[in-house]
Amino acid sequence: RLLKILAAATGAKKALELGTFAGYGTLCLAEGVGEGGSVTTVECDERAAAFAEKSISDAPEDIGSRVEIVRARCLDAIERLGSEGKTFDIIYMDADKRSYVEYFGKVLDLGLLSKNGLLLVDNTLFRGMAPLQALEDEGEDTEEVEMGKREMRQRRLARAMHDFNEAVFRDGRVEQSLLPMRDGLSIIRYKSGS
Repeated sequence: RLLKILAAATGAKKALELGTFAGYGTLCLAEGVGEGGSVTTVECDERAAAFAEKSISDAPEDIGSRVEIVRARCLDAIERLGSEGKTFDIIYMDADKRSYVEYFGKVLDLGLLSKNGLLLVDNTLFRGMAPLQALEDEGEDTEEVEMGKREMRQRRLARAMHDFNEAVFRDGRVEQSLLPMRDGLSIIRYKSGS
């Protein structure tokens, strides 16, 4: 529901979502952009896209009709939208975490985020594990344990989120605020004068 509130409060009319999954966030954005607004949502997983399509078709017509589902890899979609000169007032990123740094760079470099737009990025704390990567980087002692595949995957995703947070922090074009709710939500915008 926060997506709806932020879209509505900022007067966003065009939204881009990277990673549709079940379509709940998509519908919240569609409510937030209001009548005359549009949401482009990108999903590469065919099963997720089909499930989201059903959810969106079951929504009230005045909300569901604002949504366009693009079945593509997010990076391909970002590059295509950029080449078409598209801009968005609000972009919600919740796709492949290991590609967040690349998505972030391309969104800014290709001008997809409008001058006064918001880039919302989910999972930036990643179960509280992302900030722990900074301690490892500073040489803090970490307990060596035998890790299974699931733990290794989670650790790689936490590292990817830490790297993303560092990339945003170092990018002089933007400023951010990280909401420590659930798994972390970063709100990023261009600095004044950028």
